[in-house]
Amino acid sequence: MKKRSLIPIAKNPKGVTLKSERQTLQIAFLFPLFLSLLILVLVPMASLLGLSFTNYKMTGGRFRFIGLELYGLVY
Repeated sequence: MKKRSLIPIAKNPKGVTLKSERQTLQIAFLFPLFLSLLILVLVPMASLLGLSFTNYKMTGGRFRFIGLELYGLVY
């Protein structure tokens, strides 16, 4: 004899499975982590890399692109 559940199981008309819903939820929880990583780490690193190719002075507020001169590779 087939055992019946007291809680009715709803049929999913769109074909979305529990596994795909769980994966979507996992991605949704990881998105803020990657966004904060981008904002707090990668953006400052990229701006510092860009500034390392200039002769920026904080007092004057002007900068000029000098390329690899700062690293001693180009004279």
